[in-house]
Amino acid sequence: REIDTGSGEIDFEEFSKMFNSLLSQRDSLAEMHKAFMYFSDGKERITLNDLRQVSIDTNDVQKEQFLHEMFLIGDVDKDGVISFMDFKMMMERAIATEKEGITGPKVVLDAANERD
Repeated sequence: REIDTGSGEIDFEEFSKMFNSLLSQRDSLAEMHKAFMYFSDGKERITLNDLRQVSIDTNDVQKEQFLHEMFLIGDVDKDGVISFMDFKMMMERAIATEKEGITGPKVVLDAANERD
């Protein structure tokens, strides 16, 4: 019913719109999972040490406070690790705020990096 615009049937345009929406969700979820696996080094969670290692591996060495604040933002459920669900929620928030023209967590991270 959410797809149908009122005719009682789903026409090709309505189907195409729904299918493309589902496809983009799947692709973005797959991309999020790929990024998560990179940060976690293939494990089921990301630790602060993982963030440190990625910082070193990418030659983007960040200050400890920056990495710690980044970790705190990512640890949505505050259990001491960033699970895929934490990562997904953080990425969805970042994408949503970026679409609204708000830089969200990036502002916090940039400010933390500038302080040091």
